[in-house]
Amino acid sequence: MTQATGSPAFNILNNTGEAAGQVVQHVHLHVIPRRPDDGFDLGWRRLEYGEEELEELRRAIARRL
Repeated sequence: MTQATGSPAFNILNNTGEAAGQVVQHVHLHVIPRRPDDGFDLGWRRLEYGEEELEELRRAIARRL
């Protein structure tokens, strides 16, 4: 990607499910070339979690692996 586009970096974004912005249910990947100060913003906000919440989530994921 970096060689083909001349961009020094890229994001790989996977949308899965309607709440994630997916309209048609299928495997959907975006490969987005990135440059410093390109103005692209994923619109993510940082959320804070307590240690107990993180441990509970870790255990829930581990049980399903």
